[in-house]
Amino acid sequence: MFPMTVVNPHTGANVTLDNFPAYYGLFKSVHNRSKHAVTLMLVAGKLPATYNAYKRLYDACMSARYNNYQVSAAMAALAQKNLLVVKGACIPLVVPVSNVSPGSNTP
Repeated sequence: MFPMTVVNPHTGANVTLDNFPAYYGLFKSVHNRSKHAVTLMLVAGKLPATYNAYKRLYDACMSARYNNYQVSAAMAALAQKNLLVVKGACIPLVVPVSNVSPGSNTP
């Protein structure tokens, strides 16, 4: 997602932000929400296809403390699946062709 060019809500000028802390610092007075809520808004706006997986992962993390951080194997597997969806949207996997073994999808 970053770097990202956005319109500064205070000046109207375009500004390039390199990371989430910079984004949150610029928009916290506008959104008047927690970092978690702003992250959800950012994912919904910039990675809409990923939002459902991110929200499920977010909800599982936020409720884990009520279960003493004990989760079933099925819940852990679902969390890992959701994490892979989010990660895949944020970090595209690029394998240089010269490093791929013949007949294989991996180096």
